[in-house]
Amino acid sequence: MGSNTTSAAAVSSGSQSADARRLLDRELDSGERVRWSGQPLPNKLAKKSMVVFLFAIPWTAFSVFWTVMATWGAGAFGLFGVPFLLIGVFMLTTPWRTARAARRTVYAITDRRALVIAPTTTTLMGTELTVATYMPAQLQSLTRNEASDGSGDLIFVTIRTTTSKGGTRTEHNGFLAVADVHQVERTLKRELLEPALVASSVSSVSSSSAEAF
Repeated sequence: MGSNTTSAAAVSSGSQSADARRLLDRELDSGERVRWSGQPLPNKLAKKSMVVFLFAIPWTAFSVFWTVMATWGAGAFGLFGVPFLLIGVFMLTTPWRTARAARRTVYAITDRRALVIAPTTTTLMGTELTVATYMPAQLQSLTRNEASDGSGDLIFVTIRTTTSKGGTRTEHNGFLAVADVHQVERTLKRELLEPALVASSVSSVSSSSAEAF
């Protein structure tokens, strides 16, 4: 990180953990300046996983019932229910795990790009991070989903895949569950999209002038 780099702490939109600021500062290139940085709202992001949580309640209840009854009636046969029970517990903890991941996720807008730094998996060696970079050319089709309290998602890319059962799975990438999402969108447009548009216009004029001569 160069001496002209603006740290994340100087432009944070709200409270950020020291670890989050360090993660962002580590990713900045020499001379790169942070225009905005923030983190997802843990409670808002956790609510997105409530469908999984609600589904897990009957799943886990039935798994417990089946495992107990099978063990009582057939001894070791009840062990076949343990994997389903563990799956249920995993699904029940989804909101907690999502909120925990949100506290370790960092979003940033610099004078060069948009950054999403997020934990992916936790292993015995520690937590693995994914660092996604979005250049101005990748931010041309923004979608803003805004709640009544001003929080919401600023979606950069939507990925739709077909599941093994023929259904469709939709994944949204961008700044998810941020406070004052409209202001974040304005900042991104001002700092990245508008300068890119001006630079493209200047380039086009220069090319036209060169062709004229």
